[in-house]
Amino acid sequence: MQLFIAIVRFSPVLIFLLTFISLKWAIALYIFFSFLVPVISLPILPFSFLTLVMVLRIVYEIISSGKKPDFRPLIPYAFLMTFQLLMIPFQSSGMPQSLQFSSWRIELFTGLFVPVALWWVLSSDKSSPRLITGMICVMIVVTGLYGLFLTQTVGVNPYITLVNLIEGRTDFMEEWLSADDRLFGRSSSMFDHPMRWGFFLDMALCFLLAVKDNMKKWLFIFLVALVLVNIVVCGVRTSLATAMVVMAYYMFRNMSFRTILYAFISFAILLVIVYSNDNLLNYVASIFDLSGKKTDVNGSSLDLRLSQFNAVFSVIRDHEMFGNGYGWVSYYLSVNGNHPVLYAFESLLYIILCQSGFIGLFLWIIFSVFSLTVPRMVLSNKKKCIVTDCIFIAYIIYCLLTGDYAFMRMYYVFYVSIIGIYYAEQKNKKEKVLFLLSVINKKIRRYGMEASSDSVLSSSVPSVQGK
Repeated sequence: MQLFIAIVRFSPVLIFLLTFISLKWAIALYIFFSFLVPVISLPILPFSFLTLVMVLRIVYEIISSGKKPDFRPLIPYAFLMTFQLLMIPFQSSGMPQSLQFSSWRIELFTGLFVPVALWWVLSSDKSSPRLITGMICVMIVVTGLYGLFLTQTVGVNPYITLVNLIEGRTDFMEEWLSADDRLFGRSSSMFDHPMRWGFFLDMALCFLLAVKDNMKKWLFIFLVALVLVNIVVCGVRTSLATAMVVMAYYMFRNMSFRTILYAFISFAILLVIVYSNDNLLNYVASIFDLSGKKTDVNGSSLDLRLSQFNAVFSVIRDHEMFGNGYGWVSYYLSVNGNHPVLYAFESLLYIILCQSGFIGLFLWIIFSVFSLTVPRMVLSNKKKCIVTDCIFIAYIIYCLLTGDYAFMRMYYVFYVSIIGIYYAEQKNKKEKVLFLLSVINKKIRRYGMEASSDSVLSSSVPSVQGK
């Protein structure tokens, strides 16, 4: 255990040093540790400081190189963050504005700065796409195998228990993980909450669809199978429902005989597996149970969701336009605990309306439009945008059903990774084409010069004989 603590405590120092030696390795390790070691505090070099150093390194590279940077994939997130900052002076609902600015600053450092650094290395370093892809695949394997291990220890997560004990935290409730209405309880793998684990799985599924042409077929099948099995056994219905919608959209947009055949085979196998276990059948059926009464699996019903939606307007009474303030939901939960009707504000729609009102909802609509259109501005192959659509759909559906508890940070890392990997491939192909054109042009010029010199010599011979 002491070795584990030492490695984790030293990781920020290593990332800090790598920022000046190899920025791509620094951002890769940052993503790995920030995702998989989320609850251990790092007082020496906090993650927010590391992201600031990375951005300063990028600014230095831009100034020294004199190149015009292309940060278009950051437009949606930067747009949302900018206007949320401008709204803070107009939001006064009892939450101190100093706390709102502090929450916004934390989101800037740990949310926006990470994809900025990630996009820079993917778009400027030819070897970085392979490194980032490898790092994310390692994360999928490690968390996926550990997630399967937890199916044998229902209600007990040794890793999360260990990191909580190291931090001296006592608010971690393992009994919540042992939910007896789930086949294997609720698993959080190496994340501090099952919802984050379920969200990671959906993001990982979209990422694998994006990079499937860059890896061996057996590896792709293994990783997808690992993700899908964990989605089924993790105990988070939202993750399973989101994966079903994403796969349906992906297959519809890539409609072909092979796709239909694979879909039919996969669906047949899934039916056999589901009907082989009554608990699993009950669990899957609960996704389509809008009343929440036809199955034994606990969850939110449609009536409950509608009553919660109505309760939102009582929460933002007299603040309908601008809402109660940036980060207000977290502030309310920390001060008052769960809301009597909205509970933990378990929908992105509730959070948007409560924190930023109708103007915030309008900003999120624009953010959604940007998220879907920006990849089409950056990528010349529009078919690649199917996967970027998938990951945005996964984010929106998941958050509408559960809320957004720092999911945006994880989503944008995967979103930028997919666009960055596609962009790097596009850039490499373009450079190869330009290189071939330059070679052909040189050969044409050389042939033209040789031909002209031969014509000059042949024309000068008769004149000499005439003399």
